[in-house]
Formats: sequence, structure tokens, C-alpha cells
Amino acid sequence: MSYLYNDRLTGMIEGLSSASEDPKLAELRERARDAHIPTAELQSAALLSVIIRMSRTVKILEIGTAWGCSAIDAAQTIGDNARILTVDTDSERIIAAKQNIEDFGLTDRIFPVCARAQDVLEELLLKGKAAPYPVTPPYDLIFMDGPKAHYVRMLPAAKRLLRTDGVLVADNVLFRGLVAEEIHASHRKITIVKRLRRFLEKIENDPGWDSVILPVGDGVSVSVKK
Repeated sequence: MSYLYNDRLTGMIEGLSSASEDPKLAELRERARDAHIPTAELQSAALLSVIIRMSRTVKILEIGTAWGCSAIDAAQTIGDNARILTVDTDSERIIAAKQNIEDFGLTDRIFPVCARAQDVLEELLLKGKAAPYPVTPPYDLIFMDGPKAHYVRMLPAAKRLLRTDGVLVADNVLFRGLVAEEIHASHRKITIVKRLRRFLEKIENDPGWDSVILPVGDGVSVSVKK
């Protein structure tokens, strides 16, 4: 993003990332962008893949499925042992994601659910391994890429659902740079910005997390549960 880096440097980095990306996945990301479906930026996706490898992640809970690009990328990174539960409230996106997951031959690794993330989190907390989902806690990694205003609300549940040394990754936490700006009450994004600031403050100040906030893509936070 140009507010984090100058355009020339951003273009160079994205060019390097795109050169190593799976062509079939790159084509899917392009179709998603053309359809105005949110998808992680290349550097954010690359960072997530590196974290998955470093943390030896197998079980993932993803909040925000969209067309399934990030889940597909994660499953390919992990390999045959991948088990990913991905949640989205948009039924049309879930239908598209299921088709894309089938096209990539990953139906035994990725399990999309059409539901409110908060409802799923509460059910997972209440029932644990008895919850009616193919992938149950504890998770090795939780990836938040859904509604940004809900990150702070989902944080306590996410922490409880992770294993010790599990990783919480949240995308778009700098929200086009607005979290660092003065936002006036008339601005329509003020609620999102305020809640993202609270989310960032909580992961930085909670002694139960080791966290870093990175100016990658639209901003990525990485938190390890102690």
C-alpha cells in the first residue's frame, strides 16, 4: 500500500511475490479482485505462509472465507495433514469457496461454514472437541480476516481456543492507515477505526500475548499465546 511504502518499492515487492505464486491460485485471486471480493494482499499471504511453516501449524480456524483463497494457500502450504475450519456469513461467498476448494482438490482439508463467527466461537468454547465441526480446538493458528470492527470482540474467545504457543494473525489492522489518523465523528469508518485501535492496544498490552504489528499489506498483527 502506498501509505506504508512508496509505490516503486511496493511494486517491486509485489512483483517478487507474484513471481513465486501458484499460477492457478494467482488466477483465482485475480478473479476475486475483479469481482470485488476481498482477498489477502500478496505480501500478507506470503507472511501467513511463512508463519504457518515456522509454527508447524496443522489446525487452523479462519474468520472470513470470501472465495477461499487464503484457506487454499494455507492448505497447500501445510500439505496433506492440513485441517482448516473457515467461517463466513455470506452464503454466496461460501458457495463459491466450496467450488474453488473442490477445484483445488482440497475438500478433505478445508471445511467452510456459513455462520456468524461469534456464534461459532461461542459454540466451540462451550462444546470443545464435541462441537459439530470437522475441525475443533485447540487450534495451532487463528486467522482473522473478517469484519474488522469485530476483531476486538472475538479476541478473548480466540485466545482460549488457541493452544499454548498458538498464533493469532489478524489482517488489515492498519485499515488504509486510518488507525494512525485523526478521525472525525462524521467519518463513516470511525467505529471500525476505534475498534481496531482497541484491538491493537489489547494484544500489545495483554501479558498473555507476545505481539508484533507489521506494516505489511494493509497491516498485519501477529500474536503468540504464552
